[in-house]
Amino acid sequence: MTLVKEPHCNPESISQLVHHHVPNATLESSAGAELSFILPKESTHRFESLFAKLEKKQKELGIASFGASVTTMEEVFLRVGKLVDTSMDIQAIQLPALQYQHERRASDWAVDSNLCGTMDPTDGIGTLIEEECTAVKLNTGLTLYCQQFWAMFLKKVTYSWREWKMVVAQVLVPVTCITLALLAINYSSEIFDDPMLKLTLGEYGRTVMPFSVPGTSRLDQQLSEHLKDMLQAEGQEPREVLGDLEEFLIFRASVEGGGFNERCLVAASFGDDGERTVVTTLFNNQAYHSPATALAIVDNLLFKMLCGPRASITVSNYPQPRSALQAAKDQFNEGRKGFDIALNLLFAMAFLASTFSILAVSERAVQAKHIQFVSGVHVATFWLSALLWDLISFLVPTLLLLVVFKAFDVHAFTRDGHVADALLLLMLYGWAIIPLMYLMNLFFSGAATAYTRLTIFNILSGIATFLMVTIMRIPAVKLEELSRTLDHVFLVLPNHCLGMAVSSFYENYETRRYCTSSEVAAHYCRKYNIQYQENFYAWSSPGVGRFVTSLAVSGFAYLTLLFLIETDLLWRLKTCICAFWRRQALMDVYAQPSGLPEDQDVADERNRILAPSPCSPLDTPLVIKELCKVYEQRVPLLAVDKISLAVQKGECFGLLGFNGAGKTTTFKMLTGEETITSGDAFVGGYSISSDIGKVRQRIGYCPQFDALLDHMTGRETLIMYARLRGIPERHISAYVENTLRGLLLEPHANKLVRTYSMEECEALCTRLAIMVQGQFKCLGSPQHLKSKFGSGYSLRAKVLSNGQQEALEQFKAFVDLTFQGSVLEDEHQGMVHYHLPGDNLSWAKVFGILEKAKEKYRVDDYSVSQISLEQVFLSFAHLQPPAEDEGP
Repeated sequence: MTLVKEPHCNPESISQLVHHHVPNATLESSAGAELSFILPKESTHRFESLFAKLEKKQKELGIASFGASVTTMEEVFLRVGKLVDTSMDIQAIQLPALQYQHERRASDWAVDSNLCGTMDPTDGIGTLIEEECTAVKLNTGLTLYCQQFWAMFLKKVTYSWREWKMVVAQVLVPVTCITLALLAINYSSEIFDDPMLKLTLGEYGRTVMPFSVPGTSRLDQQLSEHLKDMLQAEGQEPREVLGDLEEFLIFRASVEGGGFNERCLVAASFGDDGERTVVTTLFNNQAYHSPATALAIVDNLLFKMLCGPRASITVSNYPQPRSALQAAKDQFNEGRKGFDIALNLLFAMAFLASTFSILAVSERAVQAKHIQFVSGVHVATFWLSALLWDLISFLVPTLLLLVVFKAFDVHAFTRDGHVADALLLLMLYGWAIIPLMYLMNLFFSGAATAYTRLTIFNILSGIATFLMVTIMRIPAVKLEELSRTLDHVFLVLPNHCLGMAVSSFYENYETRRYCTSSEVAAHYCRKYNIQYQENFYAWSSPGVGRFVTSLAVSGFAYLTLLFLIETDLLWRLKTCICAFWRRQALMDVYAQPSGLPEDQDVADERNRILAPSPCSPLDTPLVIKELCKVYEQRVPLLAVDKISLAVQKGECFGLLGFNGAGKTTTFKMLTGEETITSGDAFVGGYSISSDIGKVRQRIGYCPQFDALLDHMTGRETLIMYARLRGIPERHISAYVENTLRGLLLEPHANKLVRTYSMEECEALCTRLAIMVQGQFKCLGSPQHLKSKFGSGYSLRAKVLSNGQQEALEQFKAFVDLTFQGSVLEDEHQGMVHYHLPGDNLSWAKVFGILEKAKEKYRVDDYSVSQISLEQVFLSFAHLQPPAEDEGP
């Protein structure tokens, strides 16, 4: 049973009256304008007298209206859920949910003796209420900024710890890409002098050597035998030819074709010429070295005959060494490797840089970032803490890249003290690209989409521009002037600067080493106007001064632009300019009548707020005065239309409305997320228009959708917000534990917040407003709205199963006769659901009639309740046109 209190209401007298008629009744809550009691089901026979007395003494007791409702299925579900949750206190099962929470919270605000104190949520901002100790102020100034910076920094560290797979990818992707690139570069570009070539048949594989012995002398026979032995020992195949050797070779060549050239390279014949033995050797001139090889075979044959089988002659061909000019050219070409290294580095960094946008997009998408701003975090604190951790994260793969360069002995980045130069180039790139990723996260609503598209952006802004400028620099293309122009234009892109800096640095190092290596190389450099810089950071090419400077300046520029956007300075400037030019159009929107009737409760609230009052604004936590929002578009849209409201201490105010009613816009203006077109609002006496920083220190905000960070636990989230609010570090643990107990989250404190859930509006709010087309259409407590806008009662009854149909028909006839105008809305399995008209009926009369009819018509169970708040809410549906810009 819920009662709406008048200003002169005496809750003590009402409680005595209720307990007099229903001794087992329990007081559930007395918050705001409502007083709630739990009436046991077993006491329904006493309800008639209770309601009759309340109706009779309604004005005397200070009761504006009252009503009753049965336990909802949602409450039953929650109660059963607690029964199966062994981690929940038994007290939570025995007591009603809200009553238990009120009692637990009330007891938790009283701190144990070993704790310093705890915050009173209804007391002044910035103080701790203590027992037997002096008040402790919240941190302010530099101490608060340092504490908030630490909280934001730990948030980023926690994200990296929980998302360790992404961290591993950040390290492995660039290291793997550069390692594979250097392996491929070294394999394809090694330059050596040609090795010596042994002039033997073994260099050609297994071959056939035809020979003939037309002579008959003993020496001829000995030579042929030694030839066979020598060839077989070397794995070759000797083949004796009977007849003319040359005819045989011509015949075999014609028969075998190309195969003959591969298998038959040399041949020999041994004959007599008078007293001399003539050895004739023939060679296949398809092989370059066959003449010398044929001669070497015959020389070896003769040497072995004279000195024995172990004697041999080795014949080798040593090529001419490269000339000094050729060696210089080869060394100069080493500088071209910088192009390949830069190309692969850009590809790797495209994936690495995109990861720094993931958390930023996620926080903005779920509005966790806005909650942190509302909690007092400054824009610089939020982004600089993120930048610091991301630079530390970027340092890890950077150092590993230097290790890879050292392992492959990349001279340009590892010798002559250039390790520091390489580290500087890479870290300056990180300094520039990370703020750019922060800035570009504003264009995306999902982390996955942001990562994918930013990776593509990094590839195009790095590899594509780098290739474009490099190719145009080739003299044969004849676009060198355009190349220089584009190079200057692309300086605003960190990826382009990295690629050009790495390539130019490598090229300059190798060119300088080449041009100073010898007189020939120096002459070659002068002849072909090959230039290099003694100072690697020179401004002109191939120095990297302009790229280094651009990276350093870009980091500051992108951070500055990010701060301007996040502090709404650019948006406010645009709004002011647009408002100046469209002032008349906006005035026309203001002047348009809404066409909707105004409720008296809403009008009374506005008059109270606009009327001069001796009370200080500090006495009222929230005051809204004629708040208005117009969205500037082709046809200006009036989203919030001069709403006025005051929320008192201890009051829980709920704002209901259909899609497009203006609820979300209202809350966005109250938290500074949207600018106010006209009117103002005051939190603790501070204006939202002029003192949003102080306002945010005094409010908490939960947006329309879940604004928690999935990678943090409940305890970690509370600790972070405790730091953001400025609670001294020594007290944070006590505050967090008290809050966990108050929220019944102790068993789940170390679980990720994605496993948590929420409560319904009607159970928590002490006052409600229903918004339609930017205006309040009704205002009051839930019970007041149900009594004022709800018509009639809801009756549900179940008839006993024995003789069910006959008894059911009798009961239905009784209802139709007794409650004129009743409507049967549902009937099944002995259950009936009626809507009873409210005319000439009271709670006492309804319960009196049904209690008397209970036995007569064999009614097993029945319930009478007021029209639900949901039905009141839906009764305003016809006033709101369809819209899709806001959630329910």
